[in-house]
Amino acid sequence: MGDVPRDRWGRYLITNGKGSAKPYTRATTVSSTLSDSFGLTKWKMRTLALGLAQRDDIYARIAASEPEDKKGLDKLCEDALEAGRSSAGANYGTALHEAVARLNRGEEVTMPAPWQADLDAYQQLVADSGLTVHPEYVEQICVLDDVKVAGTFDLLVTLPDGSLAVADLKTGQSLDFSWHEIAIQLALYAHAVDIFNPEYGFRKPMPTVRTDRALVIHLPAGKNVCSLHTVDIEQGWEAAQLALAVREWRTRKRITAPFTHHGPTIAPDVRREQLKRRVEQLRDLGHLDALAERWPAGVPGFKSDHQHTVDELVALEALVSQLEVLVGAPF
Repeated sequence: MGDVPRDRWGRYLITNGKGSAKPYTRATTVSSTLSDSFGLTKWKMRTLALGLAQRDDIYARIAASEPEDKKGLDKLCEDALEAGRSSAGANYGTALHEAVARLNRGEEVTMPAPWQADLDAYQQLVADSGLTVHPEYVEQICVLDDVKVAGTFDLLVTLPDGSLAVADLKTGQSLDFSWHEIAIQLALYAHAVDIFNPEYGFRKPMPTVRTDRALVIHLPAGKNVCSLHTVDIEQGWEAAQLALAVREWRTRKRITAPFTHHGPTIAPDVRREQLKRRVEQLRDLGHLDALAERWPAGVPGFKSDHQHTVDELVALEALVSQLEVLVGAPF
């Protein structure tokens, strides 16, 4: 497959055979919606500090930068992270990931030490676990049209019981803080409807895979060990719905408006009835004379059928509110 086209935010551009390509949010973006980024943020801060300690030139350029130059400062921070070797582990993991993908496609792959031992550990795990890897379903783009989400799963495998499941290869050193995110990611893959080929723009149906369990193959780069884990993607799918709802809520507009002295928009008849009850309460508390003394000139009371205007209601509300405060009314 060719590289999938993306928009400026990195979203997949997906076609359905009709019309132009549409942006689909990445499954990994959705899966990170509910994640706690506290630990990652702290790690980045530490790595950036180490990078600045090693690169006086970056430190000097940051000191000389205008505070408003956000783009320039962002780039310098990235340089400092790189100086702190923030990407070294990721590069090793990416290289190992690519080598395993080639193995899964049936290609001959040889890696220099110590990473060849990682490949050997992976192949041994697959053999010992009785998994069948399907070369035609390695690193395929899958789509969920109803929620406009797309992602690339690593592989599909047949389990010893004959069922087909989504499997994901992870090469990070630890997954301790990633399992919730992984469960959402794999659940999205398992519920995909189609596989999309970006080179030719065509689709084919996603094979029927398990939607209760998926697999994670953990192959930490340079450790020469490989382990297999099952993931509950029924819970992952439940969390995916929550994550999608959160993302939808973030797009909502009109959740605030400028404050006005007229208060919130309430139907005049409802507003009149609420104000009438407050006046009656003040009367029942023995403050009828105080109401009469302060009542706005020319404004009819509530015993009449008069339909009070907004300005009249505003004036009465101001009067009632002041009196309630003055006498300590519990309204």
